[in-house]
Amino acid sequence: MKNAILLHLYYQDLWPEFWSYLKDIKDENTHIYVTVHTTETEWYNDIKSNVNEVFVIENKGTDFGGFLYAYNKIKHIDYLTITKLHGKKSLRLEPGSNMTGPKDAGGGARWRKELYLPLIETKEKYTQNISLFQKDPYLFMIGSKKFIQITGIHVPRSSIKYHSRKYWIDSLLNIGHISREKHISGSMFTCTKEYLNMFFKNKELELLSNMEEGYKLESSGHHLECVICNCEPFGGHLLGI
Repeated sequence: MKNAILLHLYYQDLWPEFWSYLKDIKDENTHIYVTVHTTETEWYNDIKSNVNEVFVIENKGTDFGGFLYAYNKIKHIDYLTITKLHGKKSLRLEPGSNMTGPKDAGGGARWRKELYLPLIETKEKYTQNISLFQKDPYLFMIGSKKFIQITGIHVPRSSIKYHSRKYWIDSLLNIGHISREKHISGSMFTCTKEYLNMFFKNKELELLSNMEEGYKLESSGHHLECVICNCEPFGGHLLGI
């Protein structure tokens, strides 16, 4: 059974870091796709020479923009799982910033690694993760248990989670019934392609076309982060690893 890894790299200087793990995972049954916004970097040629395909896309929808585009391009392939990764820098969390992220995030670099290492730290770990889906047909998604956020039932009107709900997305995907109470803060995960097919309903490009350019707070990407992990309405569940 084949599996795919979709890596969105707005910051292409993070390519050597990701490739140091991915080079041991890539094989004839594990394909790697990368989305970037430009070819004019010192890393682009190395990326292109080492992965299955690189897609050059618009800077829309933050990390979900790249994910939606790449998913549309490869969804016809019979993959069991798709892993979503992105070059998360979170500059607001770096030294000198007075902003904070999830509890104990410890800076952007640490947050990034603690999101993706449970998924791809070693070939053995990646293979073990894939086997979880093979053993449990109701397992739809896995991600770093440290960053699975579960809030209370009542979301205060003053919170970003309340105001960033995108009702046009709810309507387009018919997911208005899905709670935003559980999500992976940082949105890196492995899930089944079957689940993505159910969630996006072949409307991923329509969704992408209406997403904001660049990065914005209270964005469509943030809304997707807060709803896509809620697998229960589709008959499955999320597992923290």
